[in-house]
Amino acid sequence: QWLEDAPRGGVDVCARVHGLTETLRWVLRWGKGAEVRAPEQLRKLVKQELAEALAGYADRVSHTRDTARSRQRMK
Repeated sequence: QWLEDAPRGGVDVCARVHGLTETLRWVLRWGKGAEVRAPEQLRKLVKQELAEALAGYADRVSHTRDTARSRQRMK
């Protein structure tokens, strides 16, 4: 693993890895503080994982709002 200066004051973390699954989990721990620039396959995995996570929250938020409205109507 090694670090390289990146544009806008960032740092590129460069590493040789044995697979993308562990790397995906590592990147996700950094949240919005990280962006995968390469390889493209890892970028796609991160996008997919985040989209699926967000979709799960969208369903719960909608359900929570509907439940709260129903309770208010019942009072």
